[in-house]
This record gives sequence, structure tokens and C-alpha cells, in this order.
Amino acid sequence: MSTQGAPHKLVILPNVDEFPSVSMSRFRRGFLERLPYHLGAAWNLDVLHCSGVEPWMTWLPDASQQRLASIYGRWVKYPSAIRNIVADVYHILDHSHATLAGSIDPARTVVTCFDIIPLLYMKGIVDVPYKPWVLRSFLKRIEAMRRCAKVLCVSESTRNDLMTHAGFTAEQLSIIPIGLEGDFQPLPPIGMSLQEEQLDFAARHRLDSRRSYILQVGTRNRYKNTPIVLEVLAKLKTVMPDAALLRVGADFFEDEKEMLESLGLGGDVFHLGRVSEADLRAAYRFAKALHFPSLYEGFGWPVIEAMASGCPVLASDRASLPEVLGDVEYSIDPDDIENQTEKLHRLIVDSAYRDTAIRHGIGRASMFSWDATAHACMDIYAKVLR
Repeated sequence: MSTQGAPHKLVILPNVDEFPSVSMSRFRRGFLERLPYHLGAAWNLDVLHCSGVEPWMTWLPDASQQRLASIYGRWVKYPSAIRNIVADVYHILDHSHATLAGSIDPARTVVTCFDIIPLLYMKGIVDVPYKPWVLRSFLKRIEAMRRCAKVLCVSESTRNDLMTHAGFTAEQLSIIPIGLEGDFQPLPPIGMSLQEEQLDFAARHRLDSRRSYILQVGTRNRYKNTPIVLEVLAKLKTVMPDAALLRVGADFFEDEKEMLESLGLGGDVFHLGRVSEADLRAAYRFAKALHFPSLYEGFGWPVIEAMASGCPVLASDRASLPEVLGDVEYSIDPDDIENQTEKLHRLIVDSAYRDTAIRHGIGRASMFSWDATAHACMDIYAKVLR
């Protein structure tokens, strides 16, 4: 620990290297790119990294090796590696690694919490099934967070959930929204017009640029509410035959694949899988709207990404999404197929309504920045130090 007059030591604990979350990797990258600019002379920064890979794992297939390395790293290797590291303040960047607080001084530890969906499932509030071992480990993370000096919530919704359903006090919690990279913009990088980018994107991904593409961006989780996305698309096509779904991210579940075929959408759904950072930005600028009827989100990153990119958003009115979206006009009941269909149709064909949604989104997204996140965290570190 620092002596009088010496800089204080801040240790950042990101996820284990093999942790399979693109969004958490982006959080780490965006936050750590801006944090050094806010430290000043009073702090020294140390970012620790841990890989769970061991030589004895090499006989496994790559996918199995990564899964095992993630589990082994998180529960065995990482806790051992940090046990003798001393700091004035520790920051665990993701609540999925909250149990690391058991290997350091929790009274000097801050942890960022994104959501508590597994706990809400156990309480019958959110109907998204989890495996028993995930639920058991999540309860351990909740207990670990209770011992920490401060829990940073990415939304007011997450903060309220922690107080209402996990027994936290208001004093333990602070709201610090996540940021957004500055290159999510309505126009492509210099050297290419928007029309040129859209034609290039369509050609590379074998898409018909004349169709009206609704964008879905998400992970492989049931709370993403994909069945409703498909049902809305089927209904939308009765009034807009050129409508199609463009999905970026994880693959569909098998029952969802069967559903899109039974709805006659086999030729109207295009799954790009995981795309490059550049293509993700291009996808937002290419699509007519982002459809995001998620049943639950701790924050909802695609919403601000789309808004910053000039892509109109229709998002669920549940959990954190209304506070991120910032206007109830673009919120919908995630179970109301009729209303979602009507609003999506209007966002595409009503130019005045569409332009208003785009202007609102760009302005709203400008309120989220990594500098604001880093600055707010520095205030928390100072409070923990005192």
C-alpha cells in the first residue's frame, strides 16, 4: 500500500482471458483506454491478466479448451494469482468474477455489476432458465459483492434489483453507466459515402440492398426474446413484403430455427454471426431499425450503439431499457406483437417519425462516454480510499 506522499496503487482485475463474452471484452477495452487520462499523479495503475490455459488442456478441442480454461482460471488460477497482491483499491470489472474478492481485501474492493438475472430467475421474476451450477455460483457472487466496499451498477434498474431482491443497501451501491466508443457514428469513416458503404456491406454479405432489414444484435440468451422478433417479422411482412431480419451475434436456438421455418421466414432471415468491429458499425448504418424486445437487460449496449449510429430503435419497456432509451415513444411491451409491428412499420415508412427517432437517438447516445465512466469511477476510488 502507498505510504504518506506516495501515489496510491489501483489494481484493475478484468475477466480471465478465456471468458467468453464479447461485451465484457469491449467494456474492459473501452474503460481502460480512458482511465489512465483521469488518474493524475496521485495514483499508480496496475492491470492484472490471468489465463486459465494449462499444458494438460491442449489435448482438448479448441472450444472445450476455452470453456475449461475459463472455469479453471476464474475459480482456481486467478484467485491464487492475486492472493499476495497488495493495493489501496481493487476494481473487479465484472460481477461474474466477484468471488475474487475472497482473495483480496474486500474493504478496499469495488466491483461492477451489470445485472442479477440468475437471481431474478430463482425468485420467479424472469422466466429464463439457468443450469443449477450457474445458479449456485451466482449466489456465491452475490455474497462476495456484499462484502465489497462498493458495487457499481450500470443502471438504476440494476441498483434497484440489488436492493429489492438481494438485500443491498443504498450506501453500498452507486450508478455508473457504461460508455461508448466514439466511432459509432451516423456516417462511415472518411473516404466512403453512406450509400457506398451500404452497397459494399450488402455485396460482401450477399444481401439485397433493396430490402428493408430489421436488425437484431444479441447473445445466445433466452431473455433476448427472439421468438417475438420472428413473430413480429412475419406480421410485418403482411404489410411490407420486402421486410427481412438481419441478425448479428450468436446463433439461433434449435427451436427458434424451427419457428422461423414454420412461419415461412426461411428466405427472410439472414444470420451474419459474429462480425468485425467495422462491420458491426456498418450493420447499424445499413439497417432500417434495431428491434430489441428483450425481456431483461442490465443495460442494453446495442441500444446506444444503434442510436449513436443513426439507426432508429424500438426497445422493450422493461428493466434498464427505458432509462437507456430515454423516450417512451420508442419503448414497447415486449409481448405486444401488434404494437411492435405498427411501430416498426412506422419507423421505416414515415420519414418524419423516423427522422425524429434518429435525432433523439444521436442526442441520447452522446450522453454515454468512457471518459464519464472513468471520471465517476475515480470519485468512487477516492471514497473507498478515505
